[in-house]
Amino acid sequence: MKKILICVIIILMASMMVGCDNSEGVVYEEAWAMDTRITISIFYAEDSGRSTRHYRNLARQGAQMAYMFDELFNKYAEGSDIWRINHAGGEYVEVDGHTIAVLQHALNFREISNGRFDVTIGAVTYLWDFGFHNEGIIPPRADIDRALESVGAAIYIDGNRVRLGHPETRLDLGGIAKGYAADYVAAFLEGHGVNAIVNFFGDIVLVGEHPVNRVWTVGTRDPLADEIFGETLFVLQVEGGNAVVGSGTTSRYFIRDGRRFHHILDVDTGEPVISPFVHISVVAPSGLIGEFLTTVLYTMDDNASFEIAQMFGEIYAVMVDEAGNIWNTPGVGYVNDPNTVIPIFMFRY
Repeated sequence: MKKILICVIIILMASMMVGCDNSEGVVYEEAWAMDTRITISIFYAEDSGRSTRHYRNLARQGAQMAYMFDELFNKYAEGSDIWRINHAGGEYVEVDGHTIAVLQHALNFREISNGRFDVTIGAVTYLWDFGFHNEGIIPPRADIDRALESVGAAIYIDGNRVRLGHPETRLDLGGIAKGYAADYVAAFLEGHGVNAIVNFFGDIVLVGEHPVNRVWTVGTRDPLADEIFGETLFVLQVEGGNAVVGSGTTSRYFIRDGRRFHHILDVDTGEPVISPFVHISVVAPSGLIGEFLTTVLYTMDDNASFEIAQMFGEIYAVMVDEAGNIWNTPGVGYVNDPNTVIPIFMFRY
């Protein structure tokens, strides 16, 4: 990896900046689902023969899909597929086809990562509360050890039925569900021939070409900042059809006795992973793959994680360490000076 040192810029939250010429229109839809802010932006030629209402309806349909996935995958919502699986005591539960699909992906990812990615970690994640404003909860070590006994259990799939191999196992799709949902919405929009940005706050899928520049530019704000607004830390140049997924240890965390406790947990210890990086952005063929790889990059050593990344084709990553230094893998479409371009989208996660 090539090390690039740049000055850390103070930035915290997401905002959107769209640049189009006078011949282009844009519609924007926002929703809150899957415990995150979701935005869908559709760009279109004003002489396309379609009304603004047509494109707005497409954006709204995309948002409705996000609500649908929330109803399926939310582990806290009584009656959701994941809630019912988690409370079935190891018995079979009939679920939606999307739930089957996402669990099949999860099993594949668990296998190729040697268990470092594992959605059966839910019993452990239930114990932690990372809260906000440094008001978090550290569970007792004995409770973590007890919960770890159910991690790694088998997930049995029989047609549209699922059961868990350990009665105390709890599924948590937090490391895969948003990517799956964003990909599905993006595929829907692509089928209607539009250029769009699908953003599940940190999982961004770019549909088609940028309406003016052809290549999309995605900027990331400083993960170490304490202020709300500021400039861009770095910008990625990304071709349509790809996803940019960001994950970090400074979005959900609290400080206790000088240590940062964040939400990315180690499947072996049940505690936050120890990593030199506070933010990782991955450019991948899909949001699903990008989400998986950000977890792998945090939880596995460099050689093993990059070997896994190569299984999925052209994967690029940019990492920010605790000192604010930026590291990137070879070949990434990276802009050293973020002030030379205006990003079409910025996020901090």
